[in-house]
Amino acid sequence: MVRLLASLFFLIVTSAGAFAQSLPLFSTWKNDGGSVLTVSEVSNHTFRGTFTSFAPGYGCQGIPYPAAGSVRPNGHFSLRVAFPACASVTNWHGRLMGNRIVTKWKLVYADLKGHLKRLSGPNIFTLQ
Repeated sequence: MVRLLASLFFLIVTSAGAFAQSLPLFSTWKNDGGSVLTVSEVSNHTFRGTFTSFAPGYGCQGIPYPAAGSVRPNGHFSLRVAFPACASVTNWHGRLMGNRIVTKWKLVYADLKGHLKRLSGPNIFTLQ
């Protein structure tokens, strides 16, 4: 009986680890808009790296900006990037599922008169 319980406990503990999600260190993710997230630091549930936008129709393209975010063990993903040259900030929230991250983004920017404007939409990041 003790062996059976020990085996069952081992199976449960090792299976729980299979559901934990994280971004691989030094990984590169490209989204469906052509932009690139590069992960250079991972600690616990947080990560840091750079985000380079190549989104058609938006400024600040081709410039790597600092990126920071988190991935929870259940796969919940968040990312924040400030684009000072474009007076904007974008936040992504979604879920890491293997080699894909399915997200929704919200962009806040200041227009030419200094009024805050918002845009939003979906993005899917794919591990490269």
